[in-house]
Amino acid sequence: MRLELGPGPFVVQLSAVATPIIVLAISRADYVRCLARAVEMSACGARHAMANYSTSRTSGDVDLESEKSDPLQLQPASSTVSQVAKSVRHLLTDLRQFDILQFGPGWQGTDATRSMKRREFITLLGGAAVTWPLAARAQQPSMPVIGLLGSSERDPHYAAFQEALAEGGYVEGRTVSIEYRWAEGRVERYAELVADLVRRQVTVIASLGGIPAALAAKAATTTIPIVFQGGFNPVEIGLVASLSRPGGNVTGATNLGLELGPKRLEVVHELIPSASVFALLINPEHPNAGSQSREMQSAAHALGLQIRIVHARSERDFDAAFASVAEVGAGGLVIGIGQPFTTLGGQLGALAARHAVPAIFESREFVARGGLASYAGDRRDAFRLAGIYVARILRGEAPRDLPIQQSTKIELILNLKAARMLGVTVPFPLLARADEVIE
Repeated sequence: MRLELGPGPFVVQLSAVATPIIVLAISRADYVRCLARAVEMSACGARHAMANYSTSRTSGDVDLESEKSDPLQLQPASSTVSQVAKSVRHLLTDLRQFDILQFGPGWQGTDATRSMKRREFITLLGGAAVTWPLAARAQQPSMPVIGLLGSSERDPHYAAFQEALAEGGYVEGRTVSIEYRWAEGRVERYAELVADLVRRQVTVIASLGGIPAALAAKAATTTIPIVFQGGFNPVEIGLVASLSRPGGNVTGATNLGLELGPKRLEVVHELIPSASVFALLINPEHPNAGSQSREMQSAAHALGLQIRIVHARSERDFDAAFASVAEVGAGGLVIGIGQPFTTLGGQLGALAARHAVPAIFESREFVARGGLASYAGDRRDAFRLAGIYVARILRGEAPRDLPIQQSTKIELILNLKAARMLGVTVPFPLLARADEVIE
């Protein structure tokens, strides 16, 4: 089988424009450069074209000039350098099945040079491709870059953020690039991480690590747009001027979080009505540790209960914290919000089951892994709203014109298997209010 390149002028029809581009081929090298240029103008178009030719190849020779039913249709230069390289590899692989590359009768050269071995042609094409990356990079518009600031990549809610981006037309690796920076539960790292994103001049910062991440991002830049997510009041902590008119370079989405602490105490008390002492697990270094403690103490006093504070600064402290619940005489545990707890709900649930501690937290993952109950705002919805805002900013909208989005959905999830293991009888009224029951 051979691939026949017809005589010049060599015509490349661009599918996105009406006028063909005419290239005069006067030598063998010009034909090679012509094909190389066509591939450069659209890597994905070249792959599509070669796929189209597979049908024609089964019946015999392919003539790029005369095969009018199957024109070489290429898209304008819009793919990234990596896509160019990927499609060139496909093209070279496709060419391996041709033993002889035959140049047409209009070829200007000697008979000896009209025919060229496949290996020689591929070598020439590969050599021409060496210069493509710089040219392609210069021709293509730069891809916007999102600097994503978060606590841990283990948080399952990031998927909702990426889905919202895609719905807005921004798919990672194709139309947008994402630079990830993870604090891994160490809130003191946020300042360093966001400073790196600012140095890299990202297009927008997505601060998805709660209060510490949002405050670090705001302190680091007044020019790069910032979209935050978290279960807090952004006005109270000085992040924005108002919910309706954020002003400056910051906007975002919130879910109910801190204000639900007292309600969690009520729920766990309904589950264990005989207990009069409950423990509260918080990170003493978290910005809202003091307010969590005060609100929980106030709620406990109203219910005639007592609160014992248990601390955990990092994941390493979790096991000891659960072991200490019984030591302080608590009949149940309320786990506070914020890092390092927020993104490690599954691990906390497993520890609650292992230590046989009736506990309530703010995530479904906690209940799915053995925790007794969860009562929380919908963090997935808040991540989705943040993704929508990032897409809108990438399209040119200003953060100061985007009011703070508030996700008000609340979910109560109960684990009946965990209740049986703990000897807890779930009251029917509470069971009826549950949004989800894990059997």
